[in-house]
Amino acid sequence: MVIADFLGIAVVGSAASLFIEFLKKRYGDYAFKSRIAVLVASVILGAGYWFIRDTQLLNSIIGVLVSTSTFYAFFINKKVI
Repeated sequence: MVIADFLGIAVVGSAASLFIEFLKKRYGDYAFKSRIAVLVASVILGAGYWFIRDTQLLNSIIGVLVSTSTFYAFFINKKVI
């Protein structure tokens, strides 16, 4: 496993997390609809990751997301660890 695999998993996890937060705000924390939607979204995101993980598309997406988040953290947000 290379670093791109770990970053790819983080990208998929971030997308799932954003979707989960959206559903919690819309339907509430314990709504049955939101639990089913999270399950379906997880399967779809996992399948999508499985299909594009060996393509150059995933590496391009990861590169863009990492560079933009780094730029945002250092230059726009100006918070350094």
